[in-house]
Amino acid sequence: MTDSTESAVERRRRTMLSRLRPAVSHLLTTHSGFADLSVEKIISIAGIARSTFYAYFDDKGHLLRWLAADAADDVVGAVEPWRCLPDDAGRDDLRSAMRVLALAYREHSATMSALAQMAALDGGVAESYRQFMHRGAEKIETHVRGGYERGAIRAEIDPIRTVDWLVTMLERGLYHHLRAADDEELARHVEVLTDIVWQTLYAGVPGRPTE
Repeated sequence: MTDSTESAVERRRRTMLSRLRPAVSHLLTTHSGFADLSVEKIISIAGIARSTFYAYFDDKGHLLRWLAADAADDVVGAVEPWRCLPDDAGRDDLRSAMRVLALAYREHSATMSALAQMAALDGGVAESYRQFMHRGAEKIETHVRGGYERGAIRAEIDPIRTVDWLVTMLERGLYHHLRAADDEELARHVEVLTDIVWQTLYAGVPGRPTE
């Protein structure tokens, strides 16, 4: 297959995704989860022939991995403001970083929830979810390890295990608390999350603001 042919296939798949994405989003509002959806339901809403669907996707798990790619990129990218916090950042700076992450997850909550649910049922989705979690964890670990070595993170913590706990807590917390949160509820969760992370990593560190 030539590069030009690959590019054409890629363009056609992107076109299919643009038609399938709103169909899946609509169906997720009326079904308990992505696992309950059938390919037939999805293509019926999207107005796509069965043969066309299977020309680009092996099954609905394969479709989900493609649908989730951009969403996962956005959520992982939303960790960047936290990763880049300076060593003298205060609670307000942390709160702003947590809000960026919360907003990104809420925007893509239906897709990310589907990815988390299907990870238990589909090996390919499970691998995509593992990669997503690993990418986010790497950013948090870079921030914590670097800050720990510079004395900008509490010396009392175990940095490796603390990162493991923070990542697990974030993954579950974002999934359970922000999927249907309105702006007021999201702000409350951001405040709680900020307090948890501040007390865990930064409270009392010399050079950090007390508030």
